[in-house]
Amino acid sequence: MKDMFFCHQHYDYSYKRYVGIMSINYDVAKKRILPLLSKHDRKNTIFYSYWFSHLSYALACFKEAKDDAFCVSRAHRFDNFVDFKSCMMRSYILNHLNAVLPISNQGLIEIKKRMLPFSQNKNIKLAIHHLGVDLPISSNPASSSDVYQIVSCSYIWKIKRLDIIIDALSLIRDVKIRWVHFGGGQEQESVCQYAHSKLEHLSNISYEFRGQTPHEDVLNYYENNHVDLFINCSDHEGIPVSIMEAMASGVICMAREVGGNGEIIKNRENGYLLSSDSDSTEFANAILDAIKEQEETKNVMRINGIKKVRENFDSTSVYPLFCKFLKTQFQNCITEERKNG
Repeated sequence: MKDMFFCHQHYDYSYKRYVGIMSINYDVAKKRILPLLSKHDRKNTIFYSYWFSHLSYALACFKEAKDDAFCVSRAHRFDNFVDFKSCMMRSYILNHLNAVLPISNQGLIEIKKRMLPFSQNKNIKLAIHHLGVDLPISSNPASSSDVYQIVSCSYIWKIKRLDIIIDALSLIRDVKIRWVHFGGGQEQESVCQYAHSKLEHLSNISYEFRGQTPHEDVLNYYENNHVDLFINCSDHEGIPVSIMEAMASGVICMAREVGGNGEIIKNRENGYLLSSDSDSTEFANAILDAIKEQEETKNVMRINGIKKVRENFDSTSVYPLFCKFLKTQFQNCITEERKNG
């Protein structure tokens, strides 16, 4: 009850939504997960949640009951940013976990600015640890067609703003464009209908919704089909793995400056970064500018994109570093406990 009033006062959460999510997720997670955690040897176990959500809440409850447990959580997007209306029990979680590890600098800023001030845990460790991708063996092949190829990849729901891509393409004339979207979702049917209404009559635009697609098939598509541009119009993001994978393959990416997108895309250096509130007209103009870009400039952007992923998001580097960090923090925690008796 205290947290419900807190979230209403500080984060503008509705009581109805709060009660619904708490009863469905948080209470269930606590009841189901705590008995499982209690079976483990706490002296030799790192308790880790991939999501900063009801799962990390269960860890916090466990940590409160077993103070010698070492409990940490990653933090992504909907589970990290308060405005998604799903960040509950945050002061409680921060008061008990040993570490919270956001995947982006924007996520870290959010925690420090909007959550940490309400925590009494002065020893909690906060550190950025990016997600990573496997680097492809070969780069995206050269173009053999006069059709400009655009790809997008995401779950289909309102926050991903596929309507902006559709509206942007509807504004473009005299340029042949093929758009392929990978991913299904709860709004797939309505988005497909909207695309049909806006694009079907345009002879220069073709499109295809591939639906839910195995991860390997998306990577194979980049390996075997030329892609001129990967586009992301989301209202919010963590740092999209879909952008990392396209960029690693040598595909130029375009996205809004939301979430951690600016931590991977540098405007006109390795891709195109538009303002956070860019609309369909701005995306249409940006696509046309990208089409007209000199081939030499495009090649430099592709090379810079591959280099960026290799340096900052290569799974063979970031995940061993992440594991090393967890082990070091775990050992430090044990050492401190022994020192304090």
